[in-house]
Amino acid sequence: LDAVARDAGVTLVTGAGFGVVATEALALNVRGEAPPARTARVAAMPVVDGLGPAVLSSVVDSLAGGGAMLRDGRIVPMRLGSGFERLRVPDGSSIGTVAVPTGEILAAQAATGAGEIVAASSEVPSAAPIRAILPLAGRLMARPAVRRAAHRAIDRWRLQPPARSGEFSWAHARLTWTDGTVREGWLRAGEGYAFTARVAALVASRLADGDGRPGAFTPAALLGPEIALSAGAEFLPTQTGVTT
Repeated sequence: LDAVARDAGVTLVTGAGFGVVATEALALNVRGEAPPARTARVAAMPVVDGLGPAVLSSVVDSLAGGGAMLRDGRIVPMRLGSGFERLRVPDGSSIGTVAVPTGEILAAQAATGAGEIVAASSEVPSAAPIRAILPLAGRLMARPAVRRAAHRAIDRWRLQPPARSGEFSWAHARLTWTDGTVREGWLRAGEGYAFTARVAALVASRLADGDGRPGAFTPAALLGPEIALSAGAEFLPTQTGVTT
């Protein structure tokens, strides 16, 4: 809707929550003034106080859509449950992440310029047996009747997924360039829902102050990576290396 918004003279901001803002702002920070990257992998690892049925309903819909990534600048399907990576978090723990078809893919594309992007999350169970059956679960949920039945069961029984506890929410970004340069960075934040609420309030406040411009944007694309810092996150020092 970017062209429509520009023609109408209005500002649209989408993705004003944890996953998009944390990974997008971090990717912008890791890239810095460098040219477009060749590949990028971003991962959102929120810690939340509790999860409700709406989250589980969103998971059902995500399963139905199957896996996806960006390749050669285009969204292409990938095996659901693939792209697994266990990340060593700066606090010494490790968190399993799998590729998910979320808006972080498009936000990371704009932030990094990379032609190949995987967006991952810790919110999808990543144990090996579960990853093995995710493609089957996806095919089942792709059937409208099965998906409707799953939604009815969630609503009826108020089912909810388990919340992951911890002190910090994290985001991770790894960018590679054609010359072999690799940059990797971390963002640390507090409880995920509180961060989301602060981001939404900050974006609305900045728009009310006249900081918008006509078009459609993600938050950091419009307001810069500092929006994540204003919401209470911090960037850890970026690590740079070279692949062989």
